[in-house]
Parts: sequence; structure tokens; C-alpha cells
Amino acid sequence: MKLLDAISKLPTKSIHAFCAGGLVVMVSGATWIVYQTIEQGASLSSLTQVEHAQSILKLSEQTESSIDLHTQIEKFQHRVDSLPTLEPASAYNKRSAIIASIAEDSGVRIDALQPETQQSEGRVSWLPISCDGAGQIDAIMKWMNSLEQGWPDTVVQSISIDSGLSDGLIRVRIVFRWYVLADASG
Repeated sequence: MKLLDAISKLPTKSIHAFCAGGLVVMVSGATWIVYQTIEQGASLSSLTQVEHAQSILKLSEQTESSIDLHTQIEKFQHRVDSLPTLEPASAYNKRSAIIASIAEDSGVRIDALQPETQQSEGRVSWLPISCDGAGQIDAIMKWMNSLEQGWPDTVVQSISIDSGLSDGLIRVRIVFRWYVLADASG
């Protein structure tokens, strides 16, 4: 009771001032607590936003990588699809007719076209084809270019040229390497 007696003896203005001061302290404390809570929430929110932005960036990078990979796969598939389909060496007559036809269309005269023995190295097989002919240098170049462009499985293995003909033609001996299906037994 002593406290109540002491308070009752104080002037009213002092009691009101004391209560107002106490109220200010309580409101200030509560405000400080609320402010700290909001600040922590904002910090967490900022951290969450940063993590979210980082996740979006990683997803974007992965999407770009995926698109790049898909593009590379499409290019590779196109290259595989454009590879020639190899034929068996038994289709020599068909291939020799193609070589002779392209030579004739290019202005090259074929004197001899002869297959050699099929060769293999590992899983790769080819049939050398010896070809003797004559023509102007431009015609010979056109012939070899046309053959290379239309029949990429047939390439020049070796070439020898004799330009001493009296009719102005260049005599040529070309050994083509025609890549063929490997024998199933090998």
C-alpha cells in the first residue's frame, strides 16, 4: 500500500506525465520490435528474391544449352542423313556405268575401266577402280568434280597425266577408291 499512498500524494500532473512517459516507452519499444521484424522479413524477402533471380538465370542458361545441344544434334543428324549409302562391291557394273556416263557427259573419252581387288582396313572396305582415258584438262577437271559432288563414296586415290598426245588431248590414268559395304564374313 505504500506505493499507492505515495502515488496519491503526487500532484495529478506528475502522474499524468509519468503515465505518458511510460506509454511512450511502451509504444517506442513495440515500434522498435515491429520495425526489427519488418526489417528481418525484408532481408529474408530480398534473399529470397536473389535466390529466385539466380534460379531463373540458371534455368535460362540450361535452356540455352539445351537449345544449343538440340541444334547440334539436328546438324549431326543432317550430316548423317546426307552420307551416301554404301553399296556392295558386287554392284561394280552399275558404278562403272556411272563413272563412264559422267566422263562422257564431261567430254572425257574412257579407254579402259577395270576393278582391282577389294581391300579392307578395319571396318572400312573399298574397291580400287583403274581408269584410262583422254580429254582436255577442263573436261577432266569437270568429270572428277562431277563425280566427287554426285558420288562422295568415290574418290581419287591416285592420278597420273601424260600430256604428249598429238591430238592435243591429255592422257590420264586415275585410280578411284570406291567405298563399299564391308563383307559380312570379315
